[in-house]
Order: sequence, then structure tokens, then C-alpha cells
Amino acid sequence: MEFHYTLQSKDYWSYQKHVRLYSIKLSRIYRLMYIFYTIVFFILFTISAWNVESVNSLNIAYALFQGFFWSVIVAPIVFKSTYYLKSRSARLVLEKNHFFGDRNIALNKKGLTITSSYNNEVSFYYWKDFIRVYQDGSHYFLYSTDKQAIIIPKSSSKLHTQLQSHVKIQSSQVNKKGYFSKIRIILLILYLLLFISSRYENWTDPLNPIQKETEELFIDFNDASSNLQIKQSVTQEKIDRLYDRLKSVPETKENLYQKLKISSWIQEAEKQLYKELPPEQTEFLVVKVNTGK
Repeated sequence: MEFHYTLQSKDYWSYQKHVRLYSIKLSRIYRLMYIFYTIVFFILFTISAWNVESVNSLNIAYALFQGFFWSVIVAPIVFKSTYYLKSRSARLVLEKNHFFGDRNIALNKKGLTITSSYNNEVSFYYWKDFIRVYQDGSHYFLYSTDKQAIIIPKSSSKLHTQLQSHVKIQSSQVNKKGYFSKIRIILLILYLLLFISSRYENWTDPLNPIQKETEELFIDFNDASSNLQIKQSVTQEKIDRLYDRLKSVPETKENLYQKLKISSWIQEAEKQLYKELPPEQTEFLVVKVNTGK
């Protein structure tokens, strides 16, 4: 029995999506890549959590969350985007070589014959040559190797009956698995929105980043605490830089209190930096900034 169909670029894209999920070799490669990048991300964010003088459970939880998010959400999106670009390039090459177009397929007891109308090329396949056969909502994929398949768009129930009488057809889960990609994209968008909103005050109020950097001079900073302790990494250069940045922010009625508060913290850090020195060597430590005037 003979059937006619037209193979298009979109049909080949359906095959490319399918082979990415069902090829044993590709699945193994992507699995190893996921494991590798998961380990890398966890190591990087763990190092960043330990790269502070005060390591607490919050820093560790943050590192674990970031490692999980980047390995489970971001990395798969990057992999799929890269695969899409490579697949699109491959389809453009095939299109230039007139790969797509009309096909005639003839089925018999031994196998199937496919004839291309472009160059009348004839290919014959024995049924035993197919190692697995899948179907989705619009196509049949007859795999002769792990990554090579014949793509047959669905055209009639007779074609399905004929194929089913010769090979075992398995249902594809590509469309169902595509929901995970949509969920990942939604989570990534939410993550970016939260990141932007958390940085919005820093972009609109120049004192906020200065205050945060000042707070980072101290171990376990607490605004209400009178026993602030500076970190060992604090230097006079950092303090001077904060003084200069604080001076550069114009004083207003709205920010006067915040400037005075930040200035007092910087002064406290500078006093603690030189507390071990003799008094005669610390006489120069006068108030450098009060309100920025």
C-alpha cells in the first residue's frame, strides 16, 4: 500500500526535539552535563558563602538555593537554547540542499520504500532494521539507529493500521515533558523580577549601596547593637572610599538622618581599626564626615 506526504522543516524540528529526549547517547551526555554543572554551581556558591568572615546557616542556605536554582532551572534552559540554535542551523542546511519536499512511501511485508520526488532517490528499509518506533500527535518516528529516524507525518488511519501491523509503536512523551520547560521559564522570569526589585532601591537611592557596604565592614551587623565588631579584612582604603562616596551624595532633609547614621558606623569602624595603636598615633582620627558638608 502506498501513501503520499510532504516533509517540512517543522516536521524535522519535531524529530530533533524527539531525538534529544529519546536518544540513549544524547540522554547520557546531557545527564553527565547536568551532573557536572550541578557540582560546579554548588562548589562556586559554597565558596562564595565561605568567602566571608562570618559563616552562618543563612549563607549556607543561600548557597544551596542558588546552586539548586542554577543547576535545575537555568542550566537546562541554556542547554535547550543552545540545542535549538544548532538544530535550526542544521535545518537551514537541509533546506538549501532540497531535503524537504514530497515523499511517496510504499509498505509491504518485508519493509518500506521511500521515494523522494525531488531527485527520485529510493530508499528501502526492512522492518527488522528499526530498533524502535514512536508516535506523537502528528508524526511517526522510525529509528534505524540511536539518532537517525524516518519521519512520517500522520496522514490517515490506514497508515497507522499498516505500520502497527509490522512494528510496535510507542507513544511519545515529548509534549508532556515540554511543560517542565515552561515551568522553568516562568521560575526564571520570577527570579529575575525578584532580583530587579531587590536592586531597585539601590538604583534609585545612592545611599543604599553605601549603607550596605558599610554594614559589610562588621561581623553579624545589627543596627540596634552597640557592640559592633569590624572584620579583619577592613582596611583604611575601604573606609576612605566609603567616606568619599558618602560626601559625594548631596544632602537633603530626607536623607540627613541616614547620612549621619552611615557616617557614625564608618567612624566606629575606623576607631576599631586603630584601637591597638597608642593614643598619640590616633589623634588624627577626627570626624571626617558628619552630614556631607
